[in-house]
Parts: sequence; C-alpha cells; structure tokens
Amino acid sequence: MEPTISDNETLMVDTSEKRLRDGQIYVIRNGDHLLVKRIQTLWNDGVQLLSDNTEYPPQEIPLSDLEGLDVIGKVVWVGKDL
Repeated sequence: MEPTISDNETLMVDTSEKRLRDGQIYVIRNGDHLLVKRIQTLWNDGVQLLSDNTEYPPQEIPLSDLEGLDVIGKVVWVGKDL
C-alpha cells in the first residue's frame, strides 16, 4: 500500500466496520494471509481490491464471492515511523 502505508508501520483497525465502503482501506483475510487494500465498488455490486502501490494489479471480487470475503475491519489510523 505504499506510499500510503509502508512496511513496519502500525495500523489501527476498527473491527466493528466490516461493511465495505468505496475508497476506504480495509484489512482482509485471504486464507492464511492478511491483505491491506483499498475498496472500489463496481457497477455489478462486486468490488475491486486496490493497492496504492502500482506494482500490484487490482483484484476483482464478484458479488457471488463477497460472502466468502473475510473482512477484519477498516483501517482508521496509520502510525508512521520516525
């Protein structure tokens, strides 16, 4: 998620916020991996998982697969290292 979030920075995650909202950043579990991605809603009610880092392509999640998406919560704060 660089340049927005860099390695080893601390995130505060609101675990009560699991409803995906356009343009917000969420922590999402995919199997054994945690992903930090920005959400873009699609016209067909699916979503795209976006990275602010252009090296990572968008991942489209169709509406039929959204129920299986494990949303941990919304990122509400990033602690920057000095």
